[in-house]
Amino acid sequence: MFARLFAERLQKSMGQPFFIDNKPGANGMLGSQFVKRAAPDGYTLLFTYAAAQVANPNLYASANYDPVKDFAAIVQIGRVGNLVLVRADSAVKTLKEFVDTVKGRPGWPS
Repeated sequence: MFARLFAERLQKSMGQPFFIDNKPGANGMLGSQFVKRAAPDGYTLLFTYAAAQVANPNLYASANYDPVKDFAAIVQIGRVGNLVLVRADSAVKTLKEFVDTVKGRPGWPS
């Protein structure tokens, strides 16, 4: 949705059409991989969010991209908060309790 709004503004200010090609899936990895493989012609932009660039390459070997080497940030659009959540009935009530709980379970999750 935000990419389409952004593209609409770009279209008006630049006087040329912008085509949005959604590549949903794998927490943003599919779109990131697509743009990594695209020709470096300046016509393909990646509209993404922090998790796809920060977390994915550190969590999944299948990400197959390096956010620093493969992409150049050109603008930040908005700010979105991130949350760490547990079930309401969990014994864990703080981030420290969560970390301590995970550290107490070697190999978890299996």
